[in-house]
Amino acid sequence: WKSTYPIRIIVKNSEALSINNITYETYKISFEIDFIFGKLLPKSTIWVTKSKPHILIKHVGLNKTYTLDSFTRSDK
Repeated sequence: WKSTYPIRIIVKNSEALSINNITYETYKISFEIDFIFGKLLPKSTIWVTKSKPHILIKHVGLNKTYTLDSFTRSDK
């Protein structure tokens, strides 16, 4: 079964997230299906770091929430 739905990606704003006493400057990005019933369907929101490489810090969607606990950069 193959279906194609247009997806709208919206950068809502930028905000600081504090996790384990570390503050990350992030972009808040929302994903939603872009057609008539899209406003009624579940949406997903992610927060990614502003600095490159962009790291996924938090995800909220469809009754589930994931938050990054910690990470180690391999380039340092």
